[in-house]
Amino acid sequence: MRFQIDINGVASPLPSKPLLPPRPAGVFAFVLHDYQTSAYFRKDWNTSVPRGLLEDDDRLKNQQGWPEMVPLEPRVGVKLTEELQRFWFKQLVLSYFGHADLDTLTPDEMGFIQKAWGGLTKGHTAFTNGKGTDTCRDFIRDRNRNEDDLPVLWENTCGGSLLELNATAKYTKGYKVKTLRTSDYEKWKDWTFLDHPQFFTLGTNATPFLAGTRDTYTTKGPWKVDPMHYLDGKHVPVPIISNAGHVFVETNRVRILRPDELTPSPYVD
Repeated sequence: MRFQIDINGVASPLPSKPLLPPRPAGVFAFVLHDYQTSAYFRKDWNTSVPRGLLEDDDRLKNQQGWPEMVPLEPRVGVKLTEELQRFWFKQLVLSYFGHADLDTLTPDEMGFIQKAWGGLTKGHTAFTNGKGTDTCRDFIRDRNRNEDDLPVLWENTCGGSLLELNATAKYTKGYKVKTLRTSDYEKWKDWTFLDHPQFFTLGTNATPFLAGTRDTYTTKGPWKVDPMHYLDGKHVPVPIISNAGHVFVETNRVRILRPDELTPSPYVD
């Protein structure tokens, strides 16, 4: 069993699966991990691999793993207004502390979660690439006050996440994926990644290590997939938002789930 040591030094067991509610009626898809998709097929090994091993076999360069980013189309980006920043930040607070009541956080706890926010939303991450809170207006940490430019959340997801599709139909760009529509903010502003998981990416890192081990390097898999590191092993939720209310995902990056099939864990331990 994995444990998380919080900022107060208290060890808490980490669940191997998220606490997902039963899926409502509809068509849902599981975003495949790197080594489950043809997008990262390595010919000389005759198998799909974590992206860090696609060309490289030096384990030292892959020690921390690589984010399992899966692009969605079109990638036009959504400007992160104050209300959208606070909506996303609330998800991080809920994931780490188990509640979203900012008024109850100690200064150390607030400092920790704000630092995690800054790391996740900086300009050289895939989620806010080139338009992060390090250079644009950051309402969470009250930074860059003189900047009129807002951060931009790009349309991405990660391996291990759950998506809701409009249907099983295949379009030129892939499957049509439902998203949070910016103009419907009042409808979904109180939703969380726990009660509407299909509208949130859970950040994952692909590693070069054998599943079931701590750091045993393998070229054959199956490979361990971890949560992104920002919240010390807890879920790192990122809202899937678009102005249109839908995006597309390539068909080789997902697997449609049967209605009676349990939602798989986003991680591979």
